[in-house]
Amino acid sequence: MKTFAALFSEATGHRPHGYQTRIARDGLPAVVQAPTGAGKTVAARAPHGKDCLIDLKGTFADGQTMDAARVDVCSQRVLNLTE
Repeated sequence: MKTFAALFSEATGHRPHGYQTRIARDGLPAVVQAPTGAGKTVAARAPHGKDCLIDLKGTFADGQTMDAARVDVCSQRVLNLTE
Protein backbone atom coordinates (compact mmCIF):
# COMPACT_ATOMS: atom_id res chain seq x y z
CA MET A 1 0.00 0.00 0.00
CA LYS A 2 1.32 3.48 -0.90
CA THR A 3 1.88 6.07 1.77
CA PHE A 4 -0.17 9.26 1.90
CA ALA A 5 2.88 11.26 0.82
CA ALA A 6 3.39 9.02 -2.23
CA LEU A 7 -0.29 9.22 -3.24
CA PHE A 8 -0.35 12.99 -2.73
CA SER A 9 2.81 13.49 -4.78
CA GLU A 10 1.49 11.25 -7.55
CA ALA A 11 -1.82 13.15 -7.66
CA THR A 12 -0.48 16.70 -7.39
CA GLY A 13 3.16 16.61 -8.42
CA HIS A 14 4.09 18.16 -5.06
CA ARG A 15 5.01 16.89 -1.60
CA PRO A 16 2.29 17.37 1.05
CA HIS A 17 2.68 20.05 3.70
CA GLY A 18 3.02 18.88 7.29
CA TYR A 19 -0.54 19.90 8.17
CA GLN A 20 -1.89 17.85 5.24
CA THR A 21 -0.04 14.77 6.45
CA ARG A 22 -1.34 15.33 10.02
CA ILE A 23 -4.95 15.65 8.80
CA ALA A 24 -4.59 12.50 6.69
CA ARG A 25 -3.24 10.66 9.73
CA ASP A 26 -5.35 12.15 12.56
CA GLY A 27 -8.44 13.63 10.87
CA LEU A 28 -9.69 17.17 11.37
CA PRO A 29 -9.76 18.69 14.85
CA ALA A 30 -13.06 19.74 16.41
CA VAL A 31 -12.21 23.40 15.78
CA VAL A 32 -10.58 24.39 12.52
CA GLN A 33 -8.63 27.64 12.36
CA ALA A 34 -7.57 28.31 8.80
CA PRO A 35 -6.70 31.78 7.57
CA THR A 36 -7.80 32.18 3.98
CA GLY A 37 -7.53 34.95 1.42
CA ALA A 38 -10.33 36.38 -0.69
CA GLY A 39 -12.01 33.64 -2.69
CA LYS A 40 -10.25 30.87 -0.79
CA THR A 41 -11.98 27.94 0.85
CA VAL A 42 -11.64 25.91 4.01
CA ALA A 43 -13.12 22.51 4.77
CA ALA A 44 -14.40 21.16 8.05
CA ARG A 45 -15.78 17.82 9.07
CA ALA A 46 -19.02 18.06 11.02
CA PRO A 47 -19.68 15.54 13.78
CA HIS A 48 -21.81 12.58 12.77
CA GLY A 49 -24.88 11.70 14.76
CA LYS A 50 -28.55 12.45 15.07
CA ASP A 51 -28.12 16.21 15.41
CA CYS A 52 -27.33 17.81 12.05
CA LEU A 53 -27.69 21.35 13.39
CA ILE A 54 -24.45 23.10 14.29
CA ASP A 55 -23.49 26.69 15.05
CA LEU A 56 -20.82 28.30 12.88
CA LYS A 57 -18.68 31.33 13.62
CA GLY A 58 -16.29 32.92 11.15
CA THR A 59 -13.71 35.64 11.65
CA PHE A 60 -12.43 37.38 8.54
CA ALA A 61 -8.97 38.86 7.94
CA ASP A 62 -10.30 42.39 8.50
CA GLY A 63 -11.64 41.40 11.93
CA GLN A 64 -15.31 41.24 10.96
CA THR A 65 -17.20 38.20 12.18
CA MET A 66 -20.23 36.25 11.11
CA ASP A 67 -22.41 33.83 13.02
CA ALA A 68 -24.80 31.23 11.65
CA ALA A 69 -26.91 29.40 14.22
CA ARG A 70 -28.42 25.96 13.76
CA VAL A 71 -27.10 25.29 10.24
CA ASP A 72 -28.37 21.96 8.94
CA VAL A 73 -25.13 20.38 7.71
CA CYS A 74 -26.97 17.20 6.69
CA SER A 75 -28.95 18.99 3.99
CA GLN A 76 -26.41 21.72 3.15
CA ARG A 77 -23.16 20.08 2.05
CA VAL A 78 -21.54 23.34 0.87
CA LEU A 79 -21.77 26.57 2.84
CA ASN A 80 -20.60 29.98 1.63
CA LEU A 81 -19.59 32.25 4.48
CA THR A 82 -19.48 35.91 3.53
CA GLU A 83 -19.02 39.16 5.39
